[in-house]
Amino acid sequence: LAERARRVVWLCPEPPGRWGSGDSDILRYRPLCTTLAHCATVADLERALGFYCGVLGFQLTQRYGRGAAFIASGDYHHHIGLNTWQGRGAPPPPADALGLRHFSVELPDQKELEEVIARVDAAGLPSDLTEDGLLVHDPSQNGVVLRVGGK
Repeated sequence: LAERARRVVWLCPEPPGRWGSGDSDILRYRPLCTTLAHCATVADLERALGFYCGVLGFQLTQRYGRGAAFIASGDYHHHIGLNTWQGRGAPPPPADALGLRHFSVELPDQKELEEVIARVDAAGLPSDLTEDGLLVHDPSQNGVVLRVGGK
């Protein structure tokens, strides 16, 4: 996915007016950034790396012990941090729990998107076409919307 994903867009489940004071850094830096990193809690780091690197095409940039890894597109230090700090093998949160529902990976053009979708299909992963793009889930059920940038 080197140079394919132009940016990762952080999506908050609450509208900006309801963000807590701890989110002020997001508000302050958001206009300055085209890339916002996201940290995903995963149950199994190796399975997550198989999905994000093997299927989506990100590159592993760094490991932090056995509990975390950082992945990116291109030369950026990390677009996504993956960690098992909530517990290896931990189940996904209940559907009605407060939290991130999905984040988006924006690809530069339709051809690149189709290449990633072909790998999703080849891996036999379920997906849903939404108005925002193609929604897939990593092995820990974190949602990832794949779409062409600028949507």
